[in-house]
Amino acid sequence: MRSRTGFTLLELMVVLVLLAITAAAAVPAFLGEVAPAPERRVALSIAELLTDVRDGARASGAPAVVTIEPQEGRYWVTSGDSSRTGSFALPATVSLTPRVSATGDDAARENYRFMPGGTATPMALAVHGAHALTVRVDGWTGEITVEDSHAP
Repeated sequence: MRSRTGFTLLELMVVLVLLAITAAAAVPAFLGEVAPAPERRVALSIAELLTDVRDGARASGAPAVVTIEPQEGRYWVTSGDSSRTGSFALPATVSLTPRVSATGDDAARENYRFMPGGTATPMALAVHGAHALTVRVDGWTGEITVEDSHAP
């Protein structure tokens, strides 16, 4: 009798089942790593708002002002004759604190101005949660960044 080399159908099916179980266990772990933390979502939404306002000021040729109320997570945008309001969805575990106050004090509202030429009121707004992040606006260039904070 000749010996056959290779695997039986049963052996191949067992290997496929084991691979499927391993993949099913690994996918949720990868998805958990991809979902941003609540403080990162808030910081990115603030950066997106500021970017829209900055770009709008450049495109319209008129200054734009963003007023942020850190304790409540509300904001107002004024540009020329138009204005709009909104709020950031602040989970209970996330808070906002101005690091560089535009008014020079602990005001309840912070005003930041974006000029058509690209300059802006310098800003550093700390977003606290499980980790601390800082949303920064460079006063000379208007560049907006979100950085990990290492200072309290």
